[in-house]
Amino acid sequence: MTATSKSLGHPICYDTDLHKWVPHTSHPDYDAEVWRCRSCKQLPTILKIGGKARQIDTCIAPIVKALNEGGIRTKACCCGHGKGMGDIALEDGRELLIVDSFEEARDLEKIIFEYLDNKEEDNV
Repeated sequence: MTATSKSLGHPICYDTDLHKWVPHTSHPDYDAEVWRCRSCKQLPTILKIGGKARQIDTCIAPIVKALNEGGIRTKACCCGHGKGMGDIALEDGRELLIVDSFEEARDLEKIIFEYLDNKEEDNV
């Protein structure tokens, strides 16, 4: 089954069986590059979250899907598009940060712990 809609004013269509969407190529302003992630070079994926179809960056769509299917509801996400950290905002207020490597995660962890330590000292 294929459905059509609009996104950011542009006609789009997506295959509800595959949950993949593409800009409608018959539109005169069609430019696939506008829709592609600069990092993974893929078009967004459509996932049903909370009963609504949502556009999710393809490179993090499996994580977002697994969280929601596991009962951890998400409300926003972005892969970072190769410009910075990605993130997945959870409905309960927590946020997951996505970095490119284990080493980058450890560096970020050190910065966060140092920040929290300083913040705690300021509150004493």
